Amino acid sequence: MQIFTKKQCFYAVCLLLAPSVLYSHADVVIERISEGKLQKEKGLFVKEFATYYRKLNSTIDDERQKLPEITNAAFEDEEKDFKESKSGTYFFRARYKEIVIGYVSFEKTDNEHEVYIRQLVVDSDFERNGIGKALGFDAVFESIPDTNHVVVITRRSNDKALRFYQKLGFTECPYMHEGYSSEQFVGLEFFTKN
Repeated sequence: MQIFTKKQCFYAVCLLLAPSVLYSHADVVIERISEGKLQKEKGLFVKEFATYYRKLNSTIDDERQKLPEITNAAFEDEEKDFKESKSGTYFFRARYKEIVIGYVSFEKTDNEHEVYIRQLVVDSDFERNGIGKALGFDAVFESIPDTNHVVVITRRSNDKALRFYQKLGFTECPYMHEGYSSEQFVGLEFFTKN
């Protein structure tokens, strides 16, 4: 006889009642995005990354001046892959009532049981409420249950992201995309215990 945790039972009920809803608590809903456009998600992404870049020191003024170009370009692949329904790629959002307060996209890599978190953002007004963890972990492991290795790349200067991932148990690793400078970016990984 298999025994299920309360969390597993909750997810099962959610999937039966609303197949796209992964998490619902205190007016916050985390759901898979499978149709429409990513306009609200893009707005959140641009807002939060603009805030991040404004806080950086003046040594990268060139990047700060190119902010709209950088953030729009960073989201172009998201919109393209979403529109094309790229196989093995998943998109989730967190909503508070009808306001988008979080977004994640992730995809299977060429390595068996490995998932790459492409983008993860939570509205700074809603941080420290478990939304980032629900998007970055729960959405991944519920969508692709055989995952045992999660990787992500972030800027070395993004202390907030580094602290978040390290708090979840991620450690530095050599994972890196071609063309990314290891002086500016860092690969992080998480292994499950199974």
